[in-house]
Amino acid sequence: IGSVLAHINANLEEPLSLDALSEKFYMTKYHLCRTFKETTGFSVNQYITYKRIHLADALMNKGSTPTQACFMAGFNSYSNFFRSYRKLTGKSPRSGKK
Repeated sequence: IGSVLAHINANLEEPLSLDALSEKFYMTKYHLCRTFKETTGFSVNQYITYKRIHLADALMNKGSTPTQACFMAGFNSYSNFFRSYRKLTGKSPRSGKK
């Protein structure tokens, strides 16, 4: 699972699907999901979203607009980013920007 985490962390800006991860690490999706959850306490998608939100937050703190940060952090739509950001932080991306 350490190598899966390292791959996710190094490639947050890229599309990361469960199919691609299971294929890359020669595991079934079921085994990957179960083992990942047991090890980290997050589902694979929860972890990816969590890391992307923190990356977007860091980008906004460095001066990027929320829209720029959204796409630079690997989200494919602003509405998905907005919903995820609000769910995790309790704030909108614009109000979360410092």
